[in-house]
Amino acid sequence: LNRKINAINFPIKWNMIGQLQKNKVKYVINTVSLIQSLDRISLAEEIDRQAKRHGKSVDVLVQVNIGKEPQKAGITPEETLSFIETVAREYDSLRIEGLMAIAPDVGEEGARPYFAAMRRLIEEAGRLRVARVRMRCLSMGMSGDYGAAVLEGATMVRLGSAIFGERKTR
Repeated sequence: LNRKINAINFPIKWNMIGQLQKNKVKYVINTVSLIQSLDRISLAEEIDRQAKRHGKSVDVLVQVNIGKEPQKAGITPEETLSFIETVAREYDSLRIEGLMAIAPDVGEEGARPYFAAMRRLIEEAGRLRVARVRMRCLSMGMSGDYGAAVLEGATMVRLGSAIFGERKTR
């Protein structure tokens, strides 16, 4: 990550997308402005520990496994509200800015019900009266389905392959 960041010659706000291992938190804590993949209490604990060590607060999105796919990270939709409440209560260096999800690979129209479910979930989470929970960001939709995500309320989309092309596999 730092190699990529150092290659860019102008100010930019970086987001951490993808599963974050606890032992890698120390490398991103002062580099990224948003961690989009908070998916377990042990990770919240480590982010909080590193944030306190550096005297800062960290903005995070809670990753929801909206399709309940075993190969994807994230908490289940049913666990989301209690997870948010626990993180907000126990880890005061974290600010929960919203939710993130990757819909199943079912095409744009097939993904729309999953995005609608995420919109409803962030609306529910927004009604929680918990400190450091703002629910301002709904990160969902990628190059193949971002249109449906935007229609369902996405405030952030991930368009890597639309911009840079498909990844080359080894």
